[in-house]
Amino acid sequence: EQVAEMEAAVERNPEDLALRGKLLEYYSASANEKEWGKHLTWLVERHPESPVLDGPGAALWSVKGVLVDEALVRTLRELWERATVMNPSNVAVLRHAARFYRGNDLAAAIEALRRARGVDPQDRQVKQELMVAGFSAWMAGGAPREELLRLLEGSKDAAEMGELGRMLVMRAEWRVTGVKLLEQAKALDPSDPR
Repeated sequence: EQVAEMEAAVERNPEDLALRGKLLEYYSASANEKEWGKHLTWLVERHPESPVLDGPGAALWSVKGVLVDEALVRTLRELWERATVMNPSNVAVLRHAARFYRGNDLAAAIEALRRARGVDPQDRQVKQELMVAGFSAWMAGGAPREELLRLLEGSKDAAEMGELGRMLVMRAEWRVTGVKLLEQAKALDPSDPR
């Protein structure tokens, strides 16, 4: 009943992004693919910069286990690609696209984050997303890992390298790479004890 009231309110005022975000999270959590896709599509088409898209309900990985409509995934991917082309220097749009891509294309997620970092190297949310996507890319191996390594090669961000290094040293098979990243971070910023 409450969801029906929220839907009616959004129908009366489609620009109520906060309410639309609540619906998005509800439909994500309840695995209602059709309604989730409807609201996410609307948001990406009209407000790809909206903070609502920072929520867990907006990320493909949040519904990936239950999402079976590949046509919807393709449509959303095309919408995100269009949004990033139309907003090449909007950090929020690039970051939101990366969150979406992380659900099915880690290399594309890292590329979007690389572009966002190029616009604003100090954006904390981009750094956080990069660490999460980076760790996922490292676990996936192959092209995503190579994309991550290319991104880190040019990095002058000690905190970024250190954070990923700390994540990697936790796993025995990645410890050597993690230690190398920590050493590079220490060389970039010897004053940081982390």
